[in-house]
Amino acid sequence: MSLGFIEFLNKYKKYRVTDGDTIKLTSFDEKLHKDTKHSIRPTGYDTPEYYVSMKMGWDSYHTRYSVRDIRILGYLASRHLRKWMKENKLVIQSLVAGSRNRKIVKLKDMKLLEYMLKEGYAYPNDNDTSYSSKEKLQIHKWVNYAKENKLGLWKVNFTLMDRLYKKAKGEKIIWKS
Repeated sequence: MSLGFIEFLNKYKKYRVTDGDTIKLTSFDEKLHKDTKHSIRPTGYDTPEYYVSMKMGWDSYHTRYSVRDIRILGYLASRHLRKWMKENKLVIQSLVAGSRNRKIVKLKDMKLLEYMLKEGYAYPNDNDTSYSSKEKLQIHKWVNYAKENKLGLWKVNFTLMDRLYKKAKGEKIIWKS
């Protein structure tokens, strides 16, 4: 993907939040003379799923919480991202990975990442290699702030968020019998 494609994505005229960590952008393609849609996912964070998917099934299995409980958190995370999108404009810095259907992008600044993590509506994606060690340390500080103050989704269902966070970090979840 070229720098031109990044500029093309940044000229989006419409957007639709489909999940707490997925956004569909609509841009006008001058070559094709029509609107084109691209699904993007900002790097650095993950949210509970809103739509029923394989990931939701795995999250339910690993956390021992129902799909319904996960969907409720997913809905709240999506709503929180919509609020941010109404007040801010995404500026994509680079394409990290992607397929024809979904692009994983790094944003120019960390405002969205800070907003979602510090307000307690997401947890970090530790598999992400696009951030430096210093940035990752800051990311975990934001999550710990939300966790300690029981903000956002941490207030709604602390145990489920804690299990999702541990799963994302690759920690083993210890069950109490």
